[in-house]
Amino acid sequence: LEFEKMHSTLLYYCITIAVNMMVGNADVFTVYLFELDTSCLLKHVYSDGSSTQGFLETVYNITIDECIYQCFYESSGMVCNVIQYNKDNKKCTLYNGVERKLLKKFDYQESTVSMLFVFSCESGYQSSLSNMFSRNHFTLHSLYSAKSEIWGQTCLLEQRDLELSHHAHFLGISYGTIESCVFTCNAFLSATSCNAVSVSQYNNSCSYYNFKVKQPPMQNATANRPQITIIHLCFTDNLRISSYDVQYGRSLHYLLTAAPQPFPSHHESINGNFKESKIHLFRHFELCIVRSFPISSLNNLFILRKFNDIRSFNMCLNLCRQTITSWPYRAVIYSRKNKKCAVLGSGIGYKTVKLNENVIITEVRDCNLDRMEERTDNPPPLKYYFEETNDICFVELNTLNYSNYFTVVQKTQNVESFKQCLRLCRQTVSKLNCMAVDYTTEMQCSLLKRIVNNGTFYKHGNSVFAELLFCEKATVADLVLNF
Repeated sequence: LEFEKMHSTLLYYCITIAVNMMVGNADVFTVYLFELDTSCLLKHVYSDGSSTQGFLETVYNITIDECIYQCFYESSGMVCNVIQYNKDNKKCTLYNGVERKLLKKFDYQESTVSMLFVFSCESGYQSSLSNMFSRNHFTLHSLYSAKSEIWGQTCLLEQRDLELSHHAHFLGISYGTIESCVFTCNAFLSATSCNAVSVSQYNNSCSYYNFKVKQPPMQNATANRPQITIIHLCFTDNLRISSYDVQYGRSLHYLLTAAPQPFPSHHESINGNFKESKIHLFRHFELCIVRSFPISSLNNLFILRKFNDIRSFNMCLNLCRQTITSWPYRAVIYSRKNKKCAVLGSGIGYKTVKLNENVIITEVRDCNLDRMEERTDNPPPLKYYFEETNDICFVELNTLNYSNYFTVVQKTQNVESFKQCLRLCRQTVSKLNCMAVDYTTEMQCSLLKRIVNNGTFYKHGNSVFAELLFCEKATVADLVLNF
């Protein structure tokens, strides 16, 4: 503790006083009220703690989640959109923000205190509620955190490559761990404008900066390069933050999302271990990009829902898509042996849960409608069991006699059955990218591959035109079960 105080004092004297400006002073963030199964969009503000302007009521002995929920849903018809919460005595004070003077930064002269502005709430888990901002949701930037028992705070952080950060104004230098540097920098934010740090891996020297957000990061920070850690928000309450929107320019934002990566780790990348593929979620007429990789703990992750007696991985993915309707984050852990499916959300503020063994997590990422205009009248998929590979394939029969998404790559005569035609398609997936077949009464089997919306395929008269949606390891018994 004495070292922390000395560290703080040293910083105060060595940092050059600069213009007092917070990072992202119009930033918003999404929180999940776990026990209440509700997501809310909030903004951190300051206001005069002695003023009674806009005061509505005070509620005692409730959590901060209950305080937020009380303001938005149960304020007895009053217009509540600002809360002040004291976790020491569990005191929740509700205000009408329209009648109060709200500030973006701390003001010593007005004895301002920290408050939360409540924009909106929705039932269920939502990774982000900031849909009013125009952005590419699938360009993900990682949200990190650091927690200090000494300071009693948690800070939300972003990391960038220092050499690509052209808007960082150097303030001063001291020594310490990245955690001590982060919380010391934040402690003197109002006096010094410090909102970013960079720690040398060689001598633990800590450089302090004022960082102005002018543009989104070009990429997530890269391993083995000097990094700058940007401090976006520090708070004392037990919030569970799903994502954080950073403002740059006049009205543009980029999204930071908590992800299953440790901090600080110098970014030992998992990219070498992940596998990315496309999977049909036919219950939603969607083709989704999924990414799988091993994890040893639930870090920045939590189990949102558990499902039992789930016999297929694809069903687990469909349950995930149904439970969390939109990206930027949703994932599953599936055990084929135990037939269990766990749908995961992500966020800062959850306890890290160690797993007994490494498991594979699969993220359901970008999903797009797949040939919906051609498939709406198709019957439910059929299941075919292939004993030679011990798996079941879901096959969708097409009612239309044409498709704009396929073209023929091979024709084979004297194929004895439709199922044998499907076998030929499966055997040529790697060579011909076969994704569908057209089987005629004359025993001709045409293999088809996908192309981008300019196909010229027309099926033969009285033929069966079918697409292979997916195949999974299974048993014959699964043919009659909910696979």
